[in-house]
Amino acid sequence: MAFHSLEEIQKSCREKNILFWRAVLLEDMADRSVTEAESMQSMQQMWTAMKSASEQYDRTQVSASGLVGKMGAQMEEYRQSKEPLCGPFVSKVIARALEMGESNACMKRIVAAPKGGGAAPRGSTNGRCMRSAAGCTGSPL
Repeated sequence: MAFHSLEEIQKSCREKNILFWRAVLLEDMADRSVTEAESMQSMQQMWTAMKSASEQYDRTQVSASGLVGKMGAQMEEYRQSKEPLCGPFVSKVIARALEMGESNACMKRIVAAPKGGGAAPRGSTNGRCMRSAAGCTGSPL
């Protein structure tokens, strides 16, 4: 059974007297019937994919519908120039989450994490074709 909230993870931590990361790891292992090493390897691959997607974020890219794009850059500019109510750490998390969502929407790099709706990172094997099919604008991969 996957966690559905941070509260559920915290409850599991208290009940089992374990750290947050360990609760997520144990839940992933149980959900996917994998060993600790397999779970850690999968999470490492996802983390690498997320970092790569963040590094390759194109602040000018917009989806074909025009509904998605530029918000990650806007949030980053805001957090750099103002004092966000949620603080520097959470505002950075928000900016990076927006970047991931925009990259996903434009098929630049699809990244999914455990408990986030997917089991593994997926990168397009033909980025230019995928981007073209999605109708995204911006610089090539």
